[in-house]
Order: sequence, then structure tokens, then C-alpha cells
Amino acid sequence: MVGDGQMGSGIAQLGAMHGLYVWLLDSDLDALARATKSISSSI
Repeated sequence: MVGDGQMGSGIAQLGAMHGLYVWLLDSDLDALARATKSISSSI
């Protein structure tokens, strides 16, 4: 998956919740950290 904005991180979270391995890619490291934290706290 490319991009970890609101939509991208939501799709990544859904995939992870269904047992898929998910990679978030973004050139903005702060956005990547926020998305990772958000997904981790929601699962």
C-alpha cells in the first residue's frame, strides 16, 4: 500500500485486522509515525 493518509491507513488497518501483512510507505516520516501510532492504538 502506498500512502498513509486517512484513507490509506484505514485500508491498512482493515487489512491487518484480517490477517494480512501490511506495509505503509510515505516520504513524510511524521505522517508515517502518526499513521502507525493510530493503527496500533486502534487494533
